[in-house]
Amino acid sequence: MKISDWIQIIAILVSLIISVLSLTQTRRSILDANRPYISIYLETIDTTYFEKYIAIKNFGKTSTVITHISVRSNNGDIPNDFDLSSLNDGIIAPGQKFTNFLDDGFGSDLIFDIIYKELHGKIHSETYTVKTNITDTLLWTSRSNSSDSVEATAIKQSAQSIIKAFK
Repeated sequence: MKISDWIQIIAILVSLIISVLSLTQTRRSILDANRPYISIYLETIDTTYFEKYIAIKNFGKTSTVITHISVRSNNGDIPNDFDLSSLNDGIIAPGQKFTNFLDDGFGSDLIFDIIYKELHGKIHSETYTVKTNITDTLLWTSRSNSSDSVEATAIKQSAQSIIKAFK
């Protein structure tokens, strides 16, 4: 074999290796782009006062099975009615969200451990810390005209909240 033949063989092998690496990277990117991404966060709704909810949402592109979810607090204080066990072994679709009411006076950080499984079997484990008093220092005011009835004020404030949500 001539040197030119060896150079061609080496070039073919290098291009083959680069192609295989590129295909592997593309496959990994496609899987990452289409996997489920569960997130747990504090959601607030402000009408005539703030309402707090813990939201669990699938921001991913595929469904997932929640195999385990638990909650604990940084100081051991967890609301008595805060039970997420019904979500265990449940499927959450892309874009689907579950919310759980949280008392406005509750201010401890909540730590969530969640394990969820993709439909093809890959398991993900996440831990989220939710700061439940994040809205405590936000300025919120409620105005009403003295000539308005209580019902009219509530309707106006609700309409403003709806408009604010769509902005």
